[in-house]
Amino acid sequence: MVFCDKKNIPEEDRAPASHVLLLSFISTLAAAYSGLAISNYLYGIQAWHILHSILWRIEKLEMDTILKAAEKVTPASSRWKKRCPYTLDFMLAICQCLDLQKPLDSAIFACLTTCVFATGRVGEFTVLKLDGFSFEAHISKTRLSHDQSREGLRVTVLYIPHTKVAH
Repeated sequence: MVFCDKKNIPEEDRAPASHVLLLSFISTLAAAYSGLAISNYLYGIQAWHILHSILWRIEKLEMDTILKAAEKVTPASSRWKKRCPYTLDFMLAICQCLDLQKPLDSAIFACLTTCVFATGRVGEFTVLKLDGFSFEAHISKTRLSHDQSREGLRVTVLYIPHTKVAH
């Protein structure tokens, strides 16, 4: 909307978004934003069209080609430097610097461990499409339970009904 406002695009020309409008939008962002950011913007626009039952006029192959071109001109300043992975030793080193009796430190460690271990199961935690949820494959609220750790602490258990390796 900001892009269209700045370019004085009339409301009636904004949706469905034409090829020319989308290409103009992407080319304006290219070389200023990362390819990933541009991809997120474009998929956001596509999602908006779908949610409002408005025709999306760009084919997947064409969209992939446009996004690949935008990725090629991503400025170095927009690229993340490679980082070392979070290993168990790294997480234990962080834990040794925290006082788990303090609520903030305990929350930090809970967030760290949940994010790291959930990343390995991101496909079971998320769905690819709005209508892609499957009770047989994804975690649901009804599958949350509480248990106790060996140390006697209350833990939340997320049951994953189906994994990539479960046959």
